[in-house]
Amino acid sequence: MKIKIFLIGMLLIVILAISSVVSAQVMTEAQRQSFIAQLQAQIAQLTQQIANIIAQRQASDVAWCYTFNNNLGFADSGSSEVLNLHTALQKSGFSYVPDGVTTYSTGTSEAVKQFQTKYKIKATTIGYFGETTRTKLNSLYGCKCTSSWQSGPWSICANSIQTRTVVDLNNCGTTTNKPAEKQSCTVKPIDVSVNASDGPVDIFLTLGTGASVINTGIHLSTSVNLQWSGPSVSSCTASDSLTPTFFSGYVSASGSQVVNLSGNIAGDSSTNKVSDTFKISCISTLTGAKVNDSITVNVFYTASSNCTTSWNCTAWSNCASGKHSRTCTDSNGCGSLVNKPAVSESCTVVACKPSWQPGSWSDCVGGKQTRTVIDTNNCGTTTGKLSTSQTCCVAKCLDQSGDIWAISCSGTPTKCATGKTCEETYSTSNVYVDGVVQTTKTLTGTHCITP
Repeated sequence: MKIKIFLIGMLLIVILAISSVVSAQVMTEAQRQSFIAQLQAQIAQLTQQIANIIAQRQASDVAWCYTFNNNLGFADSGSSEVLNLHTALQKSGFSYVPDGVTTYSTGTSEAVKQFQTKYKIKATTIGYFGETTRTKLNSLYGCKCTSSWQSGPWSICANSIQTRTVVDLNNCGTTTNKPAEKQSCTVKPIDVSVNASDGPVDIFLTLGTGASVINTGIHLSTSVNLQWSGPSVSSCTASDSLTPTFFSGYVSASGSQVVNLSGNIAGDSSTNKVSDTFKISCISTLTGAKVNDSITVNVFYTASSNCTTSWNCTAWSNCASGKHSRTCTDSNGCGSLVNKPAVSESCTVVACKPSWQPGSWSDCVGGKQTRTVIDTNNCGTTTGKLSTSQTCCVAKCLDQSGDIWAISCSGTPTKCATGKTCEETYSTSNVYVDGVVQTTKTLTGTHCITP
């Protein structure tokens, strides 16, 4: 629009100039020729300016590009994606007014609808920026992008289907040349998997050294979950390809095991790979033939000086046979043994003195009372432990309808004579708890006395 206004202005200037020439009849011939030459120079200059502006506009149109990777709707107002959508719609000749520059509302929806109509896009929801509309806009304004497809391992065969994840590392927003994410499969007589994948399984580790040659001071350690199942097999044996082996011997027809691949690495860093193939061989109970399945785990490692170890250690274990131990792990997973704290050291068993803490006696039931007695120092011995049970009786004084009765632990209840009352008798005992004397009272009987 600005270019059109500029061109009209230039034409008006030219027309006015020619009018001036026509009206300048009083000029001499030499003056007219000079004036015409000046006008021609001005026209040539204006023509060059117009050409420059058009070239700049065309260059701007070519330079702008954007690849849309997401569907957009009313809920996406305020995002930079909506801003770029508005730019693309404007370049296609569709206005999103009255929406703001990052607002997706009725104006944007109407512009998307007009775009869909122009390119005969059959959208599920008219006015919604979905996959088909996105693909068309990307074909018009998308930046040049080559997909880099990264495929994950195939899943375990289930219902004759295997699946895997496939992602574009460059996020081009297209499915061109995308590898299959699903395939048919056949259930094996014996099926081995690692980390719920049919493999091969690739694991990537960063080892914190920064050295070009990996020495034995670098420790590789990673755990994998090995699973296997065979509904109609027996006499199964396991093996793996590393020395020493991590997985061997007779195993059940179906099971799982966490296998820790660890050890010091030596050699040139150009290899950067440790592989182990796990295999299970069985006898089919249906055919009697030998069947097997295997899976390979590849551990890729790189050396990086940017990885700094951060050791976290558990508490020391109890001292046994003059030693105690603990485990220390690197929370940053550098794989290096540098600065690793000691995990075993000598120790001396310190004598432990029990501190017995008795609880309260229970009610007297069946002539017995019980209580809990615990050692707050947890020495693991019963030396000096207080009794946890004792004999008892129910003795009490009873006032029944004005008559006073003395009920003792033995004998028959005694009715106190008129003018007498009942008295309870107790026995006392002292108990030392943490060096402090505690006195306990026990009801032993009752008798009638003169008050």
